Amino acid sequence: MSDPTVVSPARRLVSASIDAALFIAAVVVGVSLFADPADPIATVEFVFVVVTFASQVLEVLSGRTIGKLVTGTKVVDHAGNKPTPRQLVVRRIYAARALLTAISLVRDPRGRHDRLSRTLVVSTRDG
Repeated sequence: MSDPTVVSPARRLVSASIDAALFIAAVVVGVSLFADPADPIATVEFVFVVVTFASQVLEVLSGRTIGKLVTGTKVVDHAGNKPTPRQLVVRRIYAARALLTAISLVRDPRGRHDRLSRTLVVSTRDG
């Protein structure tokens, strides 16, 4: 990939919103299916960790989450190649700081988590 096109903050927001909605839905369904009345907090924590792990595995394997698939985007390294699992984990850790990330997108379409993990989110569609 010679010249990756970094996607707009608006497109990234749509992707992140889809992922957030799916994440919340998965946690709610998981908690309702596996709820332990004796320890509901442990159930929520367990499901939260499982859903987080599953979404990270999906991104490590394909460079995409479901939100990125829907919006036609993916994560690549600066050379346009598939990022390493380490880069994606670093990226995810920094992405969790959503408010700072949103603020950082104002001056640079790459989020802070992309700059620190040395990755880009690029379009997979022409035009």
